[in-house]
Amino acid sequence: MRTLICILFFALFLHNAAAQDFKIVRHTVTMGETVRMISKKYHVQPSEIYRLNKFAIDGIHEGMVLQIPTEVKIAEAVSPESEAPPAEPDPASQVADQNGAPSEIKHTVAPKETLFSLSKLYNVPVDEIKRQNEKILKNGLQTGQVLTITTD
Repeated sequence: MRTLICILFFALFLHNAAAQDFKIVRHTVTMGETVRMISKKYHVQPSEIYRLNKFAIDGIHEGMVLQIPTEVKIAEAVSPESEAPPAEPDPASQVADQNGAPSEIKHTVAPKETLFSLSKLYNVPVDEIKRQNEKILKNGLQTGQVLTITTD
């Protein structure tokens, strides 16, 4: 009876381990790539990339290898082996970037995040984050708060 319980427990453990919906993918940074571009490619938040790659907060450069948390189906679709050479950027997006059209990001504060780390993450001054979220930050930064961050 004890053996049967152990086998069932082990089988349940293996089933849960196999049922995970995410996978860590290794991505080698190419020239001109930014964390934001990489995050869009893998459909993850830039904060998730920074969480796994603390060194990337200071900037990334060509040849760096980043760990990217992805959903299994996305990881299979964008696996490094099947990755096509980078296509030319969309001219419409270049025009939008040149016009300086700001993008608005909704960021949910995670444990141990600070205004300083968010300013580094999104390349926005701390004072600007405070100004954009004056009412929310009235009692300080707290886990679970949803901040609006406008980037250029």
